[in-house]
Amino acid sequence: GNVAKAIDSYTQSLKLREEISDKKGIATTLNNLGAIYSELDDYDKAIEYYIKSMKIKEGLNDQKSIALSLSNIGYNYKSKGDFKKAEEYYLKSLAIRKATGDKLGIAQSLNNLGLLYKTKKDLDKAIVYYNESLKLFEEVGDKSGIASSLINLGSFYVIKKQAAKAETYLQRSMKLSLEMQFPSHIRNVAKQLAQLYKLKNNSKKALEYTELYIKMRDSLSNDQTKKASVKSQLKYEYEKKSAADSVKNAEQQKVKDAQLAAQNASLKQEKFQRYSLVVGLLIVLAGLGFVINRFRVTSKQKKIIEEQKIKVDEAFEKLHEKNKEVMDSIYYARRIQKALITNEKYIERKLRELR
Repeated sequence: GNVAKAIDSYTQSLKLREEISDKKGIATTLNNLGAIYSELDDYDKAIEYYIKSMKIKEGLNDQKSIALSLSNIGYNYKSKGDFKKAEEYYLKSLAIRKATGDKLGIAQSLNNLGLLYKTKKDLDKAIVYYNESLKLFEEVGDKSGIASSLINLGSFYVIKKQAAKAETYLQRSMKLSLEMQFPSHIRNVAKQLAQLYKLKNNSKKALEYTELYIKMRDSLSNDQTKKASVKSQLKYEYEKKSAADSVKNAEQQKVKDAQLAAQNASLKQEKFQRYSLVVGLLIVLAGLGFVINRFRVTSKQKKIIEEQKIKVDEAFEKLHEKNKEVMDSIYYARRIQKALITNEKYIERKLRELR
């Protein structure tokens, strides 16, 4: 039940972080979802979330987090039996951790590769990685890592039937595991010690560690039973939610289709209005062009008429002046003629008086 709630909480958190574009938070939430699905043995789903998380981390150039995602992906491929893919991702993670100088990360990658090669029955390769990882875990003082590497080395020497070396590594691991109270570590070490003492024909200690192994196994088995129950419940809730989401998505799609149709109609109306506006503007511009052209023609004609009027006025003025000159000449001639006539009459009168 708590796992289902955790998934729901992370899913809601993811939506909120996406709304505010919190990329780092999105990557972390996706990684957490991947971890939950990995615990539920849904490795494909876990890988899907880890890859999504890794891609965002790549965008942020967070090398340490990228290496962690690669390691998580490798672990899930190993868990589902795809050893080739697991090795590919483990080696990529190791390369980044070496490039960034992350000693703890390097130790974890080396330990993971050792476990992978052991699973592949390549024990000679596995022991090299176990020794290198132990050395680095001791350098950084990581007790959990030290205990894990010691278990792996002890297990290797049990297989090789080198009892003395196996006992040294396994007893060191048991001491650390008890100090840290790590049930899974205690269970694993107890199992290896039981096999070791059986190999050494020490029945008492073999029985002692067998009983401890069973105790730890049963304790963890209850957790496994709970996990299986949660997994079944989660699957049911997931299928139910998926069905509800399908109906909801169908309704949302109808709404989106209606909104899209309305939007398209609105766009067509706006397009028509813009077209009408452009056509109207062109008509106005054409009319304005015609008016301007007519104005220019009229202005030109008016100018020509004014120029012709000036010429006519000038010609009329000249004609008027000439006419005046002629009339003045006529008037002058008449005055002379009149004067002459007057003199002739005067002379004639005087002559009559003399007679």
